Amino acid sequence: MERLCTRRGLPIRYLRQHGQGMVEFIVAFPLVLLFLAGLIQLGWLFLAQHLLHATTQHISLYAAANQKAQTEFISIFVDRMKQLPHGGLAIPKFELSVDKDLEDSSFWQNTEHGVKVLKSDFVIARLTKLSEQEREEWLRANTPTLRVEWCFPLRVPVINQLFELALKDANECALYGGNGVPYIRLESQTRFTMKSDFQMPNND
Repeated sequence: MERLCTRRGLPIRYLRQHGQGMVEFIVAFPLVLLFLAGLIQLGWLFLAQHLLHATTQHISLYAAANQKAQTEFISIFVDRMKQLPHGGLAIPKFELSVDKDLEDSSFWQNTEHGVKVLKSDFVIARLTKLSEQEREEWLRANTPTLRVEWCFPLRVPVINQLFELALKDANECALYGGNGVPYIRLESQTRFTMKSDFQMPNND
């Protein structure tokens, strides 16, 4: 059987296979790039979350001695998170809290400034002749939770737009997206033992 060939002597079957391979490459190449871009963005997110958790623990060491030093909290946050390139200018949110069932316990001492105070010295707690249950509650209340929330910019093209579409109805960081770069909320929390008196607003 005579084989069909082109003017250059190449078999037509070879050209068809070559053309099919080119089409498959053209279709697959953007998908591969999209996959790699997704891996890069996820890598940045994991790194940002890891640094945020480490920074939260570092801030808790400072908060244990001075819970009102919000300015110092921000300074520590900026210093620790500068290891993350293009971290953005979003301001972190700090929240100190105790378990809800402990907010109205009897060992809180009300003050005239509209706050209630939990003494950090356990000797004082024992001198007040608290019951065993109250002492247990005091120990739990003296280990508050520090929660840090921060909006992280998504800078990988295409992937960031997909994230923005997915989080459109529940994105609490939309305020920072005015420059065309969407943001995603990251959160970290840790418990720590107070080294000074712990204060809370008195909502009674």
